[in-house]
Amino acid sequence: MKCLELFSGMGGLALGLERAGFRHVKFVEMNKHACATLRANFPPELVYEGDVRHFDFSSVGQIDIIAGGPPCQPFSLGGKGNASNDARDMFPYACKAVESLLPRAFIFENVKGLLRPAFAEYFNSIIARLEKAGYNVSYTLANAADYGVPQKRERIFIVGIRKDIKKRFVFPVPTHPKHAWKTIRDVLGSPEPSSQIAKQYAGHTGSRLDAPAKTIKAGVHGVPGGENMIVLDNGQTRYLTVDEAKKLQTFPDDFEVAGSWGEAMRQIGNAVPVLLAGIIGNAVYKTIQPSTRQARFAPQHIARRCDGVTGLVRNKGVAQL
Repeated sequence: MKCLELFSGMGGLALGLERAGFRHVKFVEMNKHACATLRANFPPELVYEGDVRHFDFSSVGQIDIIAGGPPCQPFSLGGKGNASNDARDMFPYACKAVESLLPRAFIFENVKGLLRPAFAEYFNSIIARLEKAGYNVSYTLANAADYGVPQKRERIFIVGIRKDIKKRFVFPVPTHPKHAWKTIRDVLGSPEPSSQIAKQYAGHTGSRLDAPAKTIKAGVHGVPGGENMIVLDNGQTRYLTVDEAKKLQTFPDDFEVAGSWGEAMRQIGNAVPVLLAGIIGNAVYKTIQPSTRQARFAPQHIARRCDGVTGLVRNKGVAQL
């Protein structure tokens, strides 16, 4: 089944979906370093380096799934929380892609800050718009550690299944209870000391080896909680290497990350853990796998039923396309 990836980043969600059985037809990403990473690990000709607002959705033809992680800064706990008033809010364009192509399903990932009460009205307008486009929409807040990822990482996943498919999507049940969470040591063993010692102070501490890592973030030395640091057996605290951070995000060893250490860490911190992406992708694949009856369905049937539904609900200055 064919997949269009929006806001692809370095390809964590993409790699997980590929492992679940989806075939990518295009990656839409504007960051040049992330595009270089995508080209190093996927067919280069599939990478569209540019703004999603300038991408011609009709150029990809009929597809089965749209996936991606719209920029999280408008909703991040570490950001200003301007939601739709933040120029980086790309949810309207994610919705537009769904309305334009009417895929069998979509998967969108974002930070848990999107569920804050302050954003409830905006979040509900996103869900309402996607439902009006002809989808049964469900969402969950998933902790990657509950699925075997050696990292405590809570993210919201929004999944829509086109209504004509008449199948209910159920999010995968967690596979790893807290007492069985994977630890840093499970993945990295006993990491070597480094001359690059990182400072610990109140509220800025590294992750212990015998526990899952703190959430790897899209920052370097300035990450406020010391999330990108580890505490070694000898008591030394140092920053993660690119290879270590990549493993904690469950990328394979041969996955190449373009750019300097700081740029690579930014990409890794923004990525969806490959393992979790694959688990959710597999559940979606099984839900929308075509049957003979469904294969005869023409997407334009939904288009006629939902004709004219193109805008977000007008609430408190919410952006509208």
